[in-house]
Amino acid sequence: MAMLTTAEQNDLMVQGSVRAWAAGETIFQEKEHGTSVLILLSGQVQASSLDNGRVVVVLGPGSLLEEVPAISGRTRSATVRTLGPTRTLALAIEKYRAFLQEHSAIPLALRRRYLERSPTIDRMRV
Repeated sequence: MAMLTTAEQNDLMVQGSVRAWAAGETIFQEKEHGTSVLILLSGQVQASSLDNGRVVVVLGPGSLLEEVPAISGRTRSATVRTLGPTRTLALAIEKYRAFLQEHSAIPLALRRRYLERSPTIDRMRV
């Protein structure tokens, strides 16, 4: 969310729903089909692979969770669990796509962020 202006953040918040998670809860499982994109508002989560159980990455506030599978229709690439009390903003895929179309500069920033994370994600699959 740090890449968004205050107006863009407010626009996004009214389109989604906030949920609180307790420590140790599973937000979603690897290989599930996603129906939403989540933005981490507070707390930390870990993404791990079910195949080998390795923790791939720990993410903090502002992180976008599983945006590529949600948009592409592929299954989720990792199991994500909370490391402590956590809050997320969930956006239905259609609302997320509409938001990206309305704010044309954001997709480029998201692509750049994904490319920065993809070596970590690729290592998880090995």
